[in-house]
Amino acid sequence: MKIIDSKSLLTSAQLYHVQSCAAKPFQLGGYSSLENILSTLDVDVIIEPGILKRTIPSFFNDALKYWEEVATRIQKEIEKNKLNEELKRVFEILQPNPNFPQGMFYWTKMPLRGLYDPVENVIKLYPDEMKEEYDGMRMDELLVSTLAHETMHAYFNRPRHKFAYIPTVEEPLAEFGMLLYLYETDSEYYDWAYDDVSGKHTCYKYGANLMDQYLKESPLFPTRQYLENFKFKLPAYPILIGKPGEVVLLTPKKKGLGVDEFPIGKATKKKSYTLLPIMPPPLPSSATVVTKGTIVVQETFRRQFVLKVFIYLESNVLLGKLFPYIKNGKGGTNRKALQNTGNFNLTGILWDCSIFPPDTRRWFIDYVFDIDDMEYFLSNQWMDNGKKTGLQIDKFIKMINYIYPGKFEIQKKDGKYIMIEL
Repeated sequence: MKIIDSKSLLTSAQLYHVQSCAAKPFQLGGYSSLENILSTLDVDVIIEPGILKRTIPSFFNDALKYWEEVATRIQKEIEKNKLNEELKRVFEILQPNPNFPQGMFYWTKMPLRGLYDPVENVIKLYPDEMKEEYDGMRMDELLVSTLAHETMHAYFNRPRHKFAYIPTVEEPLAEFGMLLYLYETDSEYYDWAYDDVSGKHTCYKYGANLMDQYLKESPLFPTRQYLENFKFKLPAYPILIGKPGEVVLLTPKKKGLGVDEFPIGKATKKKSYTLLPIMPPPLPSSATVVTKGTIVVQETFRRQFVLKVFIYLESNVLLGKLFPYIKNGKGGTNRKALQNTGNFNLTGILWDCSIFPPDTRRWFIDYVFDIDDMEYFLSNQWMDNGKKTGLQIDKFIKMINYIYPGKFEIQKKDGKYIMIEL
């Protein structure tokens, strides 16, 4: 790890302290320490002068506008079909959140202690700003915790993939990673840092909630697994929406409703926020190892099994392999089939999202799947009764085994459907 302090803004003792803390053993995603992460990824640490002001990322305004438009569209759908409880539930989630504009205000007031620049691939620390906090009495704590936080951003960076920076997801995760580092290195700064994170007025505060979740988990530790696996693509505008007893991560795509909710753990009724939901499950690292491979999807109900298989394929950038088999439905509708003559025929499995489906009850309208730049809803009508018509689960299994030969195998065992990655 290379620290560049050309202006001599830190004392030799402070430089040594930062380096020694970064070298402490800390296992994360195959790395052995913060120093190992930065050295392996060739990230320099630059000590910069000055105090920078934060600006509100365009993401916030764009996202707020997007969700207002989605809520308006859903309201029109409810007016057409007043008995659609699914749409009413989504609309309730999308109601304007009075805390969101307040969070945007607090964002501009947050001190900028440091940053990770993915273009230059460097971390910048601002000790002049740190001296303005805590009456200048917490310089060591601020230097170490800020370096750990920005190291998480360097760890998350995916230089060969154009994945958007989503602050409402990545910042809480970076705070959680920083707290995890302090906790597992038995740092004397942990209690101070936890209070510092939980006292913030923006999405950063959820890092403390993630730490709370982690400390309650055993033995698979899904919150930590999510942190280590945060390398996948997120849609454009996820927002943390706080409601009594829950926090919902909304994950839209370009068309349709596109609301995905995957909370880690359970919400409580005592707090206005308790957790940061995750997407997409299941995580490969939390899968069960079996004799001939790894169980990556396991589900009792047919419709949920098919949905989770699609989510797994999308999260592992494998959904595009279905594109050559998508065929137009009968009558020129938006209903699509997955077909391969003589092997499988799944008529009406997908709905083109360019037009909202007239009967929303038969589709997973909370999920939008992108297949070769086209977006689809997935049918939730699955059967297992041996008939030749309709969406039969045995045909779905045959399709997966055919399109992904040697990659997956689907079985039904002990009343459960399982997909094994070979």
